[in-house]
Parts: sequence; structure tokens; C-alpha cells
Amino acid sequence: MMRELKNIGQSTLAFCKKNVIFACSMSKRCKFAIFLMTLSMLWSCSEPLPLEINEEAQWLLECELSPNKRIEARLVSLGNFNNVSSGDIIENAIIDLGTNTDLAFRFQYDARNKIYYIPLETYRINPSIPYTIKAYRYAGDQQPLEAKTTIPGAQKLVVSSKPKVTDAIIQGTKRKAINLKLALPNVDKEQGYFRLFAYRKLYEKVSNGGEITYVPTGDTELLDFGGNDVTPLAFHQSAIDGGVLFDVNRVDKQNFELLFNTAGAVIEDDHFETIFYTLEAISESSYRYNLSKSKQIKAELYGNSDPVINYRNMVNGYGYLGGCYPASDSISLQ
Repeated sequence: MMRELKNIGQSTLAFCKKNVIFACSMSKRCKFAIFLMTLSMLWSCSEPLPLEINEEAQWLLECELSPNKRIEARLVSLGNFNNVSSGDIIENAIIDLGTNTDLAFRFQYDARNKIYYIPLETYRINPSIPYTIKAYRYAGDQQPLEAKTTIPGAQKLVVSSKPKVTDAIIQGTKRKAINLKLALPNVDKEQGYFRLFAYRKLYEKVSNGGEITYVPTGDTELLDFGGNDVTPLAFHQSAIDGGVLFDVNRVDKQNFELLFNTAGAVIEDDHFETIFYTLEAISESSYRYNLSKSKQIKAELYGNSDPVINYRNMVNGYGYLGGCYPASDSISLQ
């Protein structure tokens, strides 16, 4: 009996020791966990450590070719590419433009306007020929910025009916709304990208000895894009230049409508006599780059901007080489 009681006592004592050790172990673990939580809270209240970015500065090259415009190129250094709308201007680069058959033409630098250019009288762009641009960081650079493009042919925009002009109240201001019915019947499926600008010119009604004439008054005004009620997602207003970017293959190219508004208030006797429009056939690279950059600019206005433009056709750098071929016309209103 005494031996059994002794064994029971030893077992009880061993059980108690294990529980004490486990309790102490749990206590230490709890204290360590509390210590880590406290340290984490203190760390979150402190200033974050600055990150050292040693990435080599990236270059951004933008160039759009046109048969009747001076060839210009913008070249900037963007560091780690945090801001595409600014950057340090590169002034001493070597930029060449060439084709498969012609020798390269070298850009000159315009220090006043901080842009590279090829004078119009020196070289004219030939549509439908592939062009290549190369920007060298230094003489002998084996990895220059490089891109290729082809300028599409000009296209005639058909105004299928007389524009409808109505009074409109836009953002509390009395303006004019213009409805244009348009068509691009001769466009191939492969050539579907365009940029459209619409303007108005006011004329003052003058009576000269009983003969009514119209005298132009004021400047030519760029119209504000008012949208498209049927396929609104097919058209995008550029935040860069106010033009309307669209892919005609997304709409009925035989008949589509666009709405425009006057930019400012108009008076009672104000009337439209002529609407000018310029349709630019643009390369896919011009369309996609300008659309991407325009979206980023708009995002910046609302404080929700991505850090980069998500399109480029430039190798070894950022940016694009594109092309455009403008065709202008007008329609008069009686």
C-alpha cells in the first residue's frame, strides 16, 4: 500500500513539473509575441527607409512622321520612368531617320524649342515606305533606341448630310451643338486608325448697298468633342491635342455620327457659316501610343495616375515612331 501511494505521489509530482514547465514556456512565448507586436507597431510609426534606385536612366523618344509637316522628335531622360510628362531634355544625342533604300537623314537640334528636327525642305516623307528611327546615346552605341513605322495613305472624309446645328446648355453655358454624319467608304480594313479635328469659322453678315456678304470675324476655333451616342467606346478625345481618336473598323464606316460643341458661350446673332475639318490617317503605333498617353494625362487630372504609358514600339527605350497623313476639307452652312 505504501509503495502504491509512493508511486502515485511521484506520478503526481512529475505531472505538476511538466505543467509548470509548459506554463513557463507558454508565458515566454506570449511575452515574445507581445514584444514582436510592440516592435511592429513602433516600426510602422517610424519613417520608411529611403530606397536607393541605381537603375540607369531610361530614354523616351517620340516622333510622328507626316508628308507635309516638319519632321520633329522629342527626346528626354526619365530616370526610373516615374513621370512620362516631364524629364531632362537630351541635347547631344545622335538621331537618324532612314529607309531600306535611302541613306539616313540626321536630325538637327532646335535649342530654342528643345526639339530635334529635319527641315521640310531637306527631306519629305514618302507614304507607304517603311521608316526606321535610331537614337544613339554616343558614337558607336550598339544598342540605340530604335523603332519602325509606315505612314498610311490619306483618306477623304465624306460628310453625308448637312450638319445639324442646335442650341445647347453645356455646364450652364449657352453653346452650339453640331451633329456631323460622316462616312469613310474607301478605307481598307488594315487601315483603320484616324485622328479628327473639327473647327468653326464665324462670319459676320454685312449689307453693302443691298448686297449681303459675309465677312470672317475672329479666330478659327477648335470644336469640343461631344461624343457618339451609338458607339461611344469607339471614339476617344485626345488629352494631348483635342483631336478625336478612333478605329473606323469599330463602327459603320458607311454611316457614323459625331457630336461637337462650341468651346465657349455664343451670342444671339452668332451663326455658323463654315466648318473646317482635318482627318489624319495615322499608323497603329500613333493611335495606340497617343491613346495610352491621353488616358494617363486624364488619370493625372483626377489624381489616379499610372506611372507609365503602357504602349511603346521603341526598342531599348520608351516612346514610339508613328506616322500620319492629313487631309483637310470644309463645309459651308447657309
